[in-house]
Amino acid sequence: MEEFLITSMTYLDMEEKLASHLGSRYREEDWADAKKALFSGDDDNSLSLDNLRALRARHISQLSSISGIQPGRSWMNKVDDIANRYAASSSSQVPVPSPP
Repeated sequence: MEEFLITSMTYLDMEEKLASHLGSRYREEDWADAKKALFSGDDDNSLSLDNLRALRARHISQLSSISGIQPGRSWMNKVDDIANRYAASSSSQVPVPSPP
């Protein structure tokens, strides 16, 4: 959606890209507020972009409070945590011998 506001992308192209990206998880009603934000600046794309980003921040904040995600943790720390848990759980498995 930001790409729509900062490039020459058409609205139809933006909708198609969003639906394609989300696939079966795409529900048009979930995106109604964000689509309204795209035109909230009355032809001022900078204002519309600010409004869209504020909406995104509000939803991310709500998601974080629901899921318990700690906003200060980086993506790589989360990936490292998953890798460490996987390594710990897989170390208790019997090793598979490598082929001769």
